[in-house]
Amino acid sequence: MSTDSKALSKRIAYILHAPIDEPAGRGVKLYMEKFHDVDIILPEGKLPPFPQSLDEVNTEYMSTIYFPMVEPLLLETIKKTKKLNYGAICTASFGDVGLSPPQEGETCPVIGLGWSNFQEALLCHGPFSLIHPYTSEIIGYFEQLLERYHLLNSCVSIEVYDENLSNYLTVGVEPDVSKIIDLTLPCVERAVQKGANVILIGCGGQFWSRLSPRLSEITLRLFSVTVLPPIDTMFHYARKKIHEKNSDS
Repeated sequence: MSTDSKALSKRIAYILHAPIDEPAGRGVKLYMEKFHDVDIILPEGKLPPFPQSLDEVNTEYMSTIYFPMVEPLLLETIKKTKKLNYGAICTASFGDVGLSPPQEGETCPVIGLGWSNFQEALLCHGPFSLIHPYTSEIIGYFEQLLERYHLLNSCVSIEVYDENLSNYLTVGVEPDVSKIIDLTLPCVERAVQKGANVILIGCGGQFWSRLSPRLSEITLRLFSVTVLPPIDTMFHYARKKIHEKNSDS
């Protein structure tokens, strides 16, 4: 990698908080192969066990166990990665753990998955709805995230699935894509009725980024709205920030 101080590197560091030897981490690693300008960075130290089912993604586990263990590792990894001449640093959690406020004004911007998706939605489409595949109690967490970014008024709704997706999504098992799409469409329809111009999916798992283009083809035809792929959208936003920084230098 070039160390030319006159221009930022165009490469992106992607800090992955899921153990790379677990199914969730392996899936993301495979998905990352399509991004030739992205390097996976793993935090040093022991990461907590990644939730193995959607039922495990609850407020108690995430707020009292998972995020408190991940945040110090993430912040230390960001600090070290800033010294490596990357153009931008991206983080893998839609909850943007440890990133309040967003760190975009620095030489190497640090970009959260949630923040970048919110910004792309507003810049390109307008009011958005957020669909999340977790238990309904997580809604409060997303509301806090939106409030932290002063974006509550930009999000017209947070939609919940009518059926528990744990019946169809198991880590390490290929899901029934057609069934997931069928379950997602009512969420999209409700969001459109409430005024959403674009749909976001509040998860950094690679399945949802793989699903989004196929789902978007259907939602564009039925409801005239697109569904943004979370990971791809974050990297697109990061590339724009790198270009802006290089143009100003």
